This record gives sequence, structure tokens and C-alpha cells, in this order.
Amino acid sequence: MTPRTIVLLSAKRTGSTALFRVFQNHPAVGVCHIDQSIANWEPNFWCLAARAVAGEPEPFQKRFRDSHPFLGGCAPKTDHEVFALWDQILDHLGPIVFDKSPSYLMSAAGLGLLMRYAQCHDVRIFGLIRDARDAISSQLDRFQGLVAGDSPAFRERVWLERYDRLETLRATSGIPIVRYEDLTRNPTKVMTQIYSYCGLEPMPETWAHMKPVNVGRFGQAAATTWTPSRAMQDHLRRFGYTESARKAS
Repeated sequence: MTPRTIVLLSAKRTGSTALFRVFQNHPAVGVCHIDQSIANWEPNFWCLAARAVAGEPEPFQKRFRDSHPFLGGCAPKTDHEVFALWDQILDHLGPIVFDKSPSYLMSAAGLGLLMRYAQCHDVRIFGLIRDARDAISSQLDRFQGLVAGDSPAFRERVWLERYDRLETLRATSGIPIVRYEDLTRNPTKVMTQIYSYCGLEPMPETWAHMKPVNVGRFGQAAATTWTPSRAMQDHLRRFGYTESARKAS
């Protein structure tokens, strides 16, 4: 079987952990960790590799010392070395490997490295989005106080930066973007489409755990005082998150 990389791009609290489990359940797919039964894992390979190439090898070495011992504890110094290390991961854990890290959308250098690898390798990249009002409310309930200066407005700015970058990738590279709400309401339809895009046979048992969680959270959580900015309102409209659609759900 030809080596293949499947990469999910998303923000936190958008359902990426549930999708990790979906792909982990597929017998043809490996996850990016020596422990294939790990509950959730975000290797952040491409961001850390970009930092290593830029002269900061320690985070890469620390991250992959135990999770990927077959890499020998080394860190890449060039794009070519990065690509060779990922090929080793495919050899050991693949030949098809699923990868996801919310940090990817915050790193232009990491994404650039991934896209250069994709120019001459089989890489299937897709995005996942959720109603930002629900996702940010969930982030605040779970993570508030862990970042200096945290607030709904701060998380909105981070969200828009991530998804502006994803929209650019969709425009330039045709990367599909899946809505969490559509996925959880009709997992058979949406996962069949995702698997087809990724070159995988549909297996309903792999997505049996998918269900809507915290849809409509905004207005019920601590972030109810947050009023989305005009830029955020434009973003919501572009992805079909209108008030009428929200009420219909």
C-alpha cells in the first residue's frame, strides 16, 4: 500500500478528539504514536520540525523521544531531513497515518513545511470547524485562566487567525472544510465523504460514537457576556452559522 498522510486542521474544542477516535478505529489507519491505543494525541510534528530547522531542536527531541523512539532522538536541520523523518513514521506506524494538532493553524512555518511535503507525497488534508460561539464558550469553560490575558475577545482573535489561514488554504489548495454540526447530526453521510476523500473504505462502526455535544452552548456558559465582533459575525455567516440555522438545530 502506498504511504499516505491524513491531516486534520482545526481549533481546540471543535470535535477533533472524536475524529481522532474515528480514524484510530479504522483498521487501515495508524495514529502518530508508538502506542496505537492512546486515547488522544497531538504530535505537533510539523510545527516542532519547523522550529528545529530554525535552530531550536530541543522541543522536537523532547516530544518524540518517548512517543517515537525509532527516530533515534534526533532533530531535523533541513526540510529534507524533516521529510525523511516523517517517511520513517509512515514506515513504522502506517503506511497510512492520521495526524492532528490544533497548533498547526497557528504556525505559518509549520504549515508551509507540511504543504511542501504534500507537493511530492500523498497527503490528504481537511479542516474541521464548529460554531465559534459554542467552541469559544467551551474553551473558556475548560481552559480560562491558563493563558495570561485570557478573555472571550482574545480567544476570538486567535480563532479568526486560525480560520482565516484555513480559508486561505481552501482557496489556494482546495482543502475541504467539514462542519462539526453536520458531522455529528449525520455521521454516516459526512464520514463516508471524508473517508472517500482520504481514500478509505467506509466503516460505520468506526464512527458509531459520534453524536452532537454542546451544540448551542453559547448563551448557557460563562462567556454569555461576549458579543462577537463584526469580523466574527462575518466569519459565522461565511460558514452558514446564522441565527435562523441555529434555531432550526
